[in-house]
Amino acid sequence: KKIPILGDLGEPLFLLGISRDITEWRRASGELSEAQARLSALLGALPGALWTIDADLTIGSTGGQLAEELELRRGQPLESVPVMAGVLEAHRAALAGQSVDIEVRKDDHIYEVKIHPLSHGAGPGAVGVVLDVTAQRRLEAQQLEQRLQRVRQLETLGMLAGGIAHDFNNFLTSILGNAGLATMSVEDGDLEDTLASLERIERTTVLASEFTR
Repeated sequence: KKIPILGDLGEPLFLLGISRDITEWRRASGELSEAQARLSALLGALPGALWTIDADLTIGSTGGQLAEELELRRGQPLESVPVMAGVLEAHRAALAGQSVDIEVRKDDHIYEVKIHPLSHGAGPGAVGVVLDVTAQRRLEAQQLEQRLQRVRQLETLGMLAGGIAHDFNNFLTSILGNAGLATMSVEDGDLEDTLASLERIERTTVLASEFTR
């Protein structure tokens, strides 16, 4: 910087020059700009949306791929954002120092919203993050339905197994009963009754074998 030194009549007498080494300042400024660019790129790549609000529930800043889709714009009152209109109390709670996690459903979409108070040094405000978890919730519902179907199948198999055990027990009861009759007939020397009991045992055994197949 150069400053002229004037005489009593206003004529230039000297030229004062001042210089300062600003190498470190330029380096720090460049590093800050680079960090800001990286942060901006990071926020832009966020699959959801991020925003901050001040004490009167006005959006201070936004970022993320969903910000435009959800109509989150800087300087806009939060109550005018359709997906946020129903969670104003959650934002008020965050302004009061409480962290809040909620789900919001709108137009067949499910959004997971997390709102946290800003640190005291940043002044009164809150920061929110929203993610579209529709696909995840649908997958979870499908997995739950598959598990329920599996349980129902197992219950059906259990009932079927119980019925099979009951019927098979009837076969065994018939076989044992006829075996007992055959034994008594042999002891009494009654060949006809013995043969009849053995025939019933044979028929029941055939039926049990078919039933098992």
